[in-house]
Amino acid sequence: LDWSHNNNDNDNVDNKEVEKEEQIKKLYSGQRFGGLEDLGYDVRCFFLCPDDRMKHTGLVDARCEDMLLRGLLQETTDLKLNGHMPIDGQVARAIGYRQTLDYLQRDNPKDKDATAFYKYLDDFSTA
Repeated sequence: LDWSHNNNDNDNVDNKEVEKEEQIKKLYSGQRFGGLEDLGYDVRCFFLCPDDRMKHTGLVDARCEDMLLRGLLQETTDLKLNGHMPIDGQVARAIGYRQTLDYLQRDNPKDKDATAFYKYLDDFSTA
């Protein structure tokens, strides 16, 4: 038996895999181009995790309630009617505005529709 032939085949396969990996590394560095970093901005991602999640949930709930009490429905209506909130814009996708727009633009709106309003509050508070 000539084992040298088999070893060469294995070496060729290994070399091809190494070459393929090197080519991939040359083509894909994991870096994005044309983003904020290319414009000179220092972009870093941070995740904040509160020690007491229940306390944090209470703070978020209070903030949501405050937004509603301070006129989120009227503000969203005004922005939309005045053309300052395109449906595909970033503001329209923000938490609070997104749920409010869904509520305001719902199918078959009715006056004093408590069911729809409670659904809106639930969607808003769990966003």
